Amino acid sequence: MTIGLAHPPQPRKNSSFSTADRRGLALSVYRCFQNYYHGLRLLGPDPQYIGNVRLSINHWQIRDLVQVDESTGAVFHTLDEHIRVMTMKTRSVLGPIRTRNHVSLPYRPRCFHHAAGGLVVAGGVLTTLARACLMGLANLTLDFLGPAAARQARGLFSVHSPAMGAEMSFLLGGMINNAVKIYAQQNSAAAYTAYACNNDLGLYRIDVSDAGVRGDRRIVCDPDTSLNNVHLSADGRMLTATGDSGAVFLVDPALPDPVVRTISTPHDSGFGISYHRNELVFATAFQDGTCCMFDLRNTSSPLHEVRSTRAGHQLGAFRTCRFLHSPVHDLLAVLEHLGRVHLVDVRDLLPESHQVMVFPFALDQYARCGHVGTQLDDDFATDTHRATSIYNDGAAHFPAPLVYDHDYLADVNPNLFRGYTYEPQQAAAAPSLAATRRAQELYRQSVSHVNGEMEIAGLDWLGNQLLVGCEDGGFLVWDVNLRARRSLGSFSYV
Repeated sequence: MTIGLAHPPQPRKNSSFSTADRRGLALSVYRCFQNYYHGLRLLGPDPQYIGNVRLSINHWQIRDLVQVDESTGAVFHTLDEHIRVMTMKTRSVLGPIRTRNHVSLPYRPRCFHHAAGGLVVAGGVLTTLARACLMGLANLTLDFLGPAAARQARGLFSVHSPAMGAEMSFLLGGMINNAVKIYAQQNSAAAYTAYACNNDLGLYRIDVSDAGVRGDRRIVCDPDTSLNNVHLSADGRMLTATGDSGAVFLVDPALPDPVVRTISTPHDSGFGISYHRNELVFATAFQDGTCCMFDLRNTSSPLHEVRSTRAGHQLGAFRTCRFLHSPVHDLLAVLEHLGRVHLVDVRDLLPESHQVMVFPFALDQYARCGHVGTQLDDDFATDTHRATSIYNDGAAHFPAPLVYDHDYLADVNPNLFRGYTYEPQQAAAAPSLAATRRAQELYRQSVSHVNGEMEIAGLDWLGNQLLVGCEDGGFLVWDVNLRARRSLGSFSYV
């Protein structure tokens, strides 16, 4: 359905777009992209919200905590000391959605990654509050550094597969592991290569097989840059790494001097990395609120830059990006630190093809109000959830658009949902004790969300659906508008 929301114009702020880019739009008349003409260019009209799914963010900068196994459709996410898995059904079958523990760790994982078949690696840091502190873990750092350096190891690295039954945890690196990745080796069905980015400047390569877990090589891309993320190319030959500088490193771990190219940018720390399906174009998300798209055939300058609605501010820092790997739909999703996800049509890269989804706290209130009186399962082993239509044909639909023009959020109404709350149209005649407790919980949470937007834990694509998960809330699920996308002209970087 079509929903309109009027906002009074506010004083103009500095914007990342020029006057020409605005194409004559008046600042006082910005179109909310939930309305049909623009909203249906990329997204379908009926997003859904899966409420009461427990997610947790264990490091304030690391937000790559929602990942989809494309072979099974399983959705992995973090919760305290656990990595959980959510089983999604098709949109035509809105039955129960179940989440369960996939692996329990002796610490809170700051990062994780998975391979096909449920194999998971996780990383973190040793603290006095973690059970790992009392376990006498094996020290993988000895495979890379001398005994003196290994004694200072504080990084944690874990491996788990369903066949193992229990995880294997190790000390790895002198400081926190900011990112871990695992990939199947090209010529083996039972051997994997894992990578860990540690704050001690090291990029650690680890062999994982039936024979055990063994350290292989430590790479330092730059003596002044701690690494935050790494990605392996589809052919298994080239690594792309980012860290606490504006540089992007292209690394061939088979070479004695592994850093084959350094792409310099003027931006702040790099985090998210995602490759287009052609494996020639990739995107990198930077902390200053810029996401750069590069072509490996010419890296002298970016193909395109996506700007945050709050560039230069911590709340607008870009943390994660994901290309939709589809032969038809060339879309890039970029996650802001708080409450917003950018969706860019990389076929034309025009300003009107740049939409921003907002994840307000009021949306979680809306979903929870629809479940007042429902007994929540306090057993973390398995939980059952249901999807709620946000814009249905009933009287209880969510009253505000969730998709907006970039300039509207950057210039006209940057604090769109500050102080905005959802109130049901009709209150229950005799509220139960459970309803009273839920109302008190909602009030306490609203105090913690002074900006009116949710802390986003991560995002990923499940087929042609975009999944956005938030801390202590749930998942926003939005379909790509397949019919509208097929009607547009095609474009390829190849």
